[in-house]
Amino acid sequence: MGCGRGIRPQGQVATAACSTAASEPGGTPIHSGDVAAAVGRTAVGTPVNGVVEVAGPDTFRLDELIRKALADEDDPRTVVADPHAPYFGAELQETTLLPGADAHLAKTRFADWAAQQ
Repeated sequence: MGCGRGIRPQGQVATAACSTAASEPGGTPIHSGDVAAAVGRTAVGTPVNGVVEVAGPDTFRLDELIRKALADEDDPRTVVADPHAPYFGAELQETTLLPGADAHLAKTRFADWAAQQ
């Protein structure tokens, strides 16, 4: 597969030639089934009159996730961690995408999800 083909949107943020720059902040990917379950519980539960935050159980740096996605698709590009690389146009801080202390953590681990793909 040639450079730049097949990469998921989060890796297309700052792509040039055969390398891609990725933000360094951490994130907690969450399985869509876990999101749906959380929405269902919240919809039938007692009103919270606020925000219900959910997150995946694993924390990864964005450059790490993009590196995995590229490798899984046999994309030869290298990933360069760049704290100033934009993420959909925004420069992120180290904790921008991390959940708060009161977040409900989902059960599906990233490795388990990836193994089923």
